[in-house]
Amino acid sequence: MINSIRIQILLLFFSLIFLIVLQTHLSHTALFVISKENDGNQSVVTTKDSLIYDFKNHILDIQKLHSDQSHYTEQHQIVSNLFQVLISLEKLNFSALNKDLELLRLHLNNYNNALNTILNDQLEIQDNKLNIKLSMYQSLNALSVLINRLLLGVTDKLPASNESLQRKIQEVIYIQNVIAVISILFVLIIGMFIMLRIIEPIKYITEVFSQLILRNEINDVPGKYRSDEIGTLAKAAITFHERNLESDKLFSQTQQHNASQVTLNRELVKEKIKAENASKSKSAFLANMSHEIRTPMNGIIGLLDIVLSSKLTIEQRDDLKNISYSTQALMKVINDILDFSKIESGKLLIEKTPFITADFFESFLSNIAVTAENKGLSVKFYCSPELPEVLIGDPLRISQILNNLCINAIKFTHHGEVIISIECEPSQDIKQINLNVKIKDSGIGISKEQQYNIFDSFTQADESTSRKFGGTGLGLSIVKQLVKLMHGEIFLESTLGEGSTFTCSLKLGFEPNKIDDFSVELENLHYFVSKKEPFIADSYFKNLGLKVNYQSIKMLKNISPEQYKSSVILIDIHSLKDYLKIYDEINVKFAHLKIVLILDKILKSPLKTNDLKLSGETLFSPFTFKHFVQFIGKLSQPVNVKPIISNETQQESLSQFDGHILVVEDNMINQIVITKVLKSFGLTYDISNDGQQGLDKVLEINNYDLVLMDIQMPVMDGYTATSKLRALGFTELIICGLSANAMKQDFEKAYAAGMNDYLTKPIDKNEISQVFKKYLCKSEVSNVEQN
Repeated sequence: MINSIRIQILLLFFSLIFLIVLQTHLSHTALFVISKENDGNQSVVTTKDSLIYDFKNHILDIQKLHSDQSHYTEQHQIVSNLFQVLISLEKLNFSALNKDLELLRLHLNNYNNALNTILNDQLEIQDNKLNIKLSMYQSLNALSVLINRLLLGVTDKLPASNESLQRKIQEVIYIQNVIAVISILFVLIIGMFIMLRIIEPIKYITEVFSQLILRNEINDVPGKYRSDEIGTLAKAAITFHERNLESDKLFSQTQQHNASQVTLNRELVKEKIKAENASKSKSAFLANMSHEIRTPMNGIIGLLDIVLSSKLTIEQRDDLKNISYSTQALMKVINDILDFSKIESGKLLIEKTPFITADFFESFLSNIAVTAENKGLSVKFYCSPELPEVLIGDPLRISQILNNLCINAIKFTHHGEVIISIECEPSQDIKQINLNVKIKDSGIGISKEQQYNIFDSFTQADESTSRKFGGTGLGLSIVKQLVKLMHGEIFLESTLGEGSTFTCSLKLGFEPNKIDDFSVELENLHYFVSKKEPFIADSYFKNLGLKVNYQSIKMLKNISPEQYKSSVILIDIHSLKDYLKIYDEINVKFAHLKIVLILDKILKSPLKTNDLKLSGETLFSPFTFKHFVQFIGKLSQPVNVKPIISNETQQESLSQFDGHILVVEDNMINQIVITKVLKSFGLTYDISNDGQQGLDKVLEINNYDLVLMDIQMPVMDGYTATSKLRALGFTELIICGLSANAMKQDFEKAYAAGMNDYLTKPIDKNEISQVFKKYLCKSEVSNVEQN
């Protein structure tokens, strides 16, 4: 069975063409045959007519010669010619003249026989000759009559031949008409086929698709059982109908889902409002808690500083130091919680301020070294001398990152060391560098499983560790978020039981180093080191242009003092045991030589306990590159080395200011702490218990150089008091806000009220000193001391 409509139509089309070609071929063949037959008949008639005329002429010739007996021979020749003509007529096979030709042959034979008889002289009797001649004459007449009749017969037969030809032509025309009728019927059949098999099914299927487009229900699809294109189209219509049903079902489900989604969205909006309100409540709660906790903590820390600066027994000082350490730990927890809240709400902003690299790392290292020393851990610090002198970033947050990582390393290290490495490398942005920090410890390490969530909030290595070591679990989470805010990265490598290495990269701006040529004249420098990593990095020497002769510390016992008279000997001391091994050489054998001991800071207490003296110069690790340069400068006669003043010396020399301060504070303990701090800076002061009293004081006296304004106070708060002072024309008066609240909005609100600066409680001497440096003049006493 042919399953394709295209093939069926092609077969019908080719069949029609075959009929047309057949009709044309038969017509041409019939006409050709008739034409040939007509031409043949005309030729035969013409030939017979010519032969008969020849025959007749020969008869006439014989009749002329018949009267003369001397011409029998010629007659005999003519008769022979007549026989030839007769044979030619018989060969033409003209069936209509066969009988006449037989009679003609008979009479011609008779005449020929008679003529032969005469010619052979077989007639002796005269009467017989007359009879023969009479017979010959009769035969000639008979031949003449037959010839004439033949001529008439040929002429009569031509119309009959033409009629036969016409009949054949009519037969050909009839056949052509029959074929034409068959072709027309065939065309009608093709048309009916196309209409019934193609057009009508397509029409029905089109109506089906129209109904489907209108999404009306259909009962049946014609042609669905056909295996040709119409069947395929019908199956497509059925599939379309099924898809319509599915889409209607999906649309109905979507409407239901949308309805439920609308309900969910409404509930979501309600929940969002609740969440926003909860977030506001949480922020307000954290601000209040911060204020409520910081206010008494400010008093505790301030009073502890005051007491520690007084005369105490060793036991009292140790107890107060422990209390101070506990308060600092509590303040760190509070700060971590506040920072986490800021980061979570997206309100923590990274500042971009320039800061001096050497001072920053010196301050950072002093805090970390004390913490490690208390635990008996060695801290090694390496900072690339290529680091720019001034970086641009947020020093507070960078310090927070480094402190969290280092304190974490110290916390989880029982013995051994913590190595801090600071490197820098160019960034893709020519205005920035990548500050690479690596902190490696020899602590308990972290397993592979625990490393996956070590940076998550409220998470430590495991629950047992959390109970054993304590902590909120926010430190590393805050570090990761701060690093991310600085467009940096942080990585962890750790092996359980062997220690951990945290590596982070921070993108910071920088200022080009100022040209500061200096050199150190120090020759014959010998550095005796142990198998451990040297305290002084080789890059430190290279940066100063110093050539160093490295030797093993074991060689000290074998060398002669005379060889090192003009040399500087640097010796690494990693432990008390190492020092005891070379104690005699240092204090006896090399007593007259220039010896420098590089010791770990944790050896201070053991050396004092064992009453061991230190010969020569000493440099305690950890130290910054700035401290190293200063120390090397003391060992030689520097050509152009600028004196470097330590932070303590600098703070001491800049700690005196001229000015009269108004303290607006409602808490009595805080009043005591603040006034003590002001006295330490050589400043005079007045006190007001609330914002209204402060406002009245300014209006009454109007000679204050700076106002320290608390925020939360009875009667009138600090914001209102500041706004009123600005409104009354005190636009030049310096007002610095004081509050335990440390959220971003607290700073913004203070500046919006008209305050020039803002400090958080508890008051830090360094921070308030920076405020005094910014707005007050140094006292003459301070300048004289500095000079």
